Amino acid sequence: IEWYNEILGDPEVLYSVVRDELKRLKEDYADPRRTEIEDVITEITDEDLIPDEEMVVTVTLAGYIKRTLLAEYRSQRRGGKGKMGMSPRTDDFVDELFVARNHDRMLMFTNTGRAYTLKVYQLPQTSPSARGKHMANLLSLKEREKVAAVLPLTGRTEGFVVMATRKGLVKKTELDRFMNARITGIIAMGVREEDELISARLTDGDANLLLASRAGKAIKFHESEVRPMGRSAQGVIGMVLGGSELLGLEVVQEADTILTVTELGLGKRTSTGEYPLYHRKGKGVITLRTSVRTGPVAGFKQVADRDEIMLITERGKLIRMPVEGISVISRNTQGVKLIGLEEGDRVTGLALIRERGEEEV
Repeated sequence: IEWYNEILGDPEVLYSVVRDELKRLKEDYADPRRTEIEDVITEITDEDLIPDEEMVVTVTLAGYIKRTLLAEYRSQRRGGKGKMGMSPRTDDFVDELFVARNHDRMLMFTNTGRAYTLKVYQLPQTSPSARGKHMANLLSLKEREKVAAVLPLTGRTEGFVVMATRKGLVKKTELDRFMNARITGIIAMGVREEDELISARLTDGDANLLLASRAGKAIKFHESEVRPMGRSAQGVIGMVLGGSELLGLEVVQEADTILTVTELGLGKRTSTGEYPLYHRKGKGVITLRTSVRTGPVAGFKQVADRDEIMLITERGKLIRMPVEGISVISRNTQGVKLIGLEEGDRVTGLALIRERGEEEV
């Protein structure tokens, strides 16, 4: 008690006790300073306050987009049937699904040859069953302009973007040329008025590309056949179409197969190894033998056994099926019936669908 009274009664004694205690603290807990003391406080942006969480991004064929916490897809028990990425209108369905972090950038290419950019966190965050928001409400799209491809960058800054148009032109541009893309858009490709951009893919500079047409032809060539060009260039001929139209572009994965579906509901899978490697600017080889019985090709996709597909018809009929149930047969065949159609109806859309359970996501 006397010692405490002395401390409280004499400031010099008090300061001495404080000094001794601080010295002991320094001896016991001293380590290099980990924080930096600065005179100026840097500005805090809205992005700094957004957690960089993993999200599942879904895009529908009609152009609706959203993000959902990846954890919501992992909440199921093992062996479950998974969750749908979206419950859209009856005449719409999920066309693309990928996982990205909130701070990742996405490049969006439109049919008029413009590129736009968004961060994942700028998408509406909703439940797995919600529809999302139309991309026209997120981007400064012009009249009759619609998004043709969405490419998640997920930290990627090197490589190339390969684009293809309805008239068979292809173009390759370094990815870093699009790093200054804005929400208001920049030119990605010079597209003629009678043509439109229909597909865009990321490559590493050493990929094989596959183009397919409505006439049932396809051509595979190495991307070195297309030299890198500036953003405003129109590209070069990738495939000679002979009056037909190009359906799309795929970066070939040798372990996968190519699914081709016709307007009258026939389809098949073909091994990527059956497509010989040619030079670009060719007519291609038969990927499906079209006839009056099959109608023109409605769509093609590169698929794996674990995937599922969904077909939609002009009259709004939908069918969903596992890819592994579709026969793998040679190129020079017509395929098998995938969907029964009423007279006058035809297949107008083809998309990959993945219900992702805990293990896959």
